[in-house]
Amino acid sequence: MSLRIRITILISGFTALIVLIAGGVIHQLTQEDLHNDLKEKLYSQVTKVSDLAALVPILRSGRFYEDYPQVVEQRPILKYLLDPQIPTRILVGQETIIATRGFPGFTATSFRDGFSEAEASGKKWSIRTQIVRLPRSRSLGMTEAVTIQAAISRDSLNTTLQNFRERFFLIGILALFGAGIGGWFLGGAALQPLNRLRRYTEGVRDSQDLSQRVPEKLGPREVETLAKSLNEMLSELELNVRKTEQALISSR
Repeated sequence: MSLRIRITILISGFTALIVLIAGGVIHQLTQEDLHNDLKEKLYSQVTKVSDLAALVPILRSGRFYEDYPQVVEQRPILKYLLDPQIPTRILVGQETIIATRGFPGFTATSFRDGFSEAEASGKKWSIRTQIVRLPRSRSLGMTEAVTIQAAISRDSLNTTLQNFRERFFLIGILALFGAGIGGWFLGGAALQPLNRLRRYTEGVRDSQDLSQRVPEKLGPREVETLAKSLNEMLSELELNVRKTEQALISSR
């Protein structure tokens, strides 16, 4: 195997290693960012609903998106702050009082306060649960514990990560192909001084003139050192040939 091919394989392998490491790190960071963004959306939704200034009117009216007279001064645009794309529900005890469209059919006893994950309807969901303690109210007819849940399907997150992996795989293939071509030309450029040195040495061999010397300024320091060593060898060969010729003349 030629040195040029070895250089090409080395550069391609190193590029593949870098792409794999970079892809793994970027994928992990992207996944964490998407998870954090998902949790932030769930947390924001549940926090807005659990605000007592909004929760009590919601329970009284049985609706999420409405301007409540009692809340106008404190939350004048509450209905615009809530994200209608995030399924949300409110439970009193084990009974669902209010639920937006698309909320998965989870059992009420499946979750604790905080973030959790579950499956429903063939999908994976991330859920944020918050339990709010309210004083007993005859007008509301509710118990002390009110559970607020918001859920987001993880399908979009998984789809985003899958698209990222496919695109990064394509980019990796292109990068590997480009590294192979670049390594081939780079190997050729790196071997040019050695090729010139080879041509000079072949000229000395073909002419059989040991008095010739190869140029020492052919490129990098390593090539110069090799050229000096060749010239020293030629000098020794020339000296030995002269001694041998003198000995033959003396013998004759």
